[in-house]
Amino acid sequence: MKKNINQTYQWIYESFSLLKRHIRFSLLAGMFYLMFYMFVPATPGLNVLSPLLIILWPFVTILIVGNYLSKLNGQALDIKMLFNLLRQKLSHLIFVGILSIAYTIFLSAWLSADMTRIIELTKSSELEKISFNLISPILIKILLATIPFIMLTWFAPLLIVFKNYNFLKSIKSSFAACLIYLIPLLLSWLFFISIFLLVIFIVSFITSSMSFLSLSLSSFLSSFFILILVTIYFALTFAFQGITYKTIFK
Repeated sequence: MKKNINQTYQWIYESFSLLKRHIRFSLLAGMFYLMFYMFVPATPGLNVLSPLLIILWPFVTILIVGNYLSKLNGQALDIKMLFNLLRQKLSHLIFVGILSIAYTIFLSAWLSADMTRIIELTKSSELEKISFNLISPILIKILLATIPFIMLTWFAPLLIVFKNYNFLKSIKSSFAACLIYLIPLLLSWLFFISIFLLVIFIVSFITSSMSFLSLSLSSFLSSFFILILVTIYFALTFAFQGITYKTIFK
C-alpha cells in the first residue's frame, strides 16, 4: 500500500508541476477542450456536431498530451512529424472514436429512464423529491459504465501513435496497464476531483457572501471563476494522462 501511496503522490506532484510550468499552453488546451466538448454539444444547432467531435477526441488527445510529452522530454513538438503519425494511424484512431460513440449511446440508453424521471420532477412542483436516494443509483450506474471505458481508452490513442499498436492491442494494453495501476490511478483521480469540488465550493461561498455585490454580479463572478477552474481541471487531466503514460510505458 505504501508503494501505491508514493506513486499517487508522485503523479499528483508531477501533474501539478507540469501544469504550472506550462500554464499558458495548459489554459489554452483546457479552453479548447471546454469549448468543443462542453459548449458545442450544449448549443442548439451545433449539437449535431457531437458525433464528429467524439470521433475526433483521440486526435485531440494526441495533440494535447503529445505536446505535454514533448515538454517532459525537453523538446519542441514536431507538428509535421505528429501529423504524419496521425495520418498513418488514422483508421485505428477512428476506431477508438467509434468505440467512444458506442459507449455514449450505451450510457444514454441505460440512463434514459432515470434522466427522464429527474427532468419531469424539475419541471413540476416536486423538486423536493429529488433526493440523494434518487441520484445515487444514477451515479453508481455512471461509475460502473465509465470506469471500464476509461481503462480501455486512457492510453489507447497514445499507444497507437507513439508505440505503433493497432486498435485491439492498444485498448487491451490500456486496460491491462490501468488494472495494474488501478489503486494509484483511482487515488489520484479522487484527489483531483475532491480538490476541484472543494475549490468550487469555496469560490461559490465567497462570492455569495459578498453582500455588497448585486445578485447578478455575484452570479457572474461565480460563473467566471468556475469556468476558469473547469479549464484548469481539463488541462490537469491531460497533464496527468501524459505523466501516467510516461511512467507506465517508458
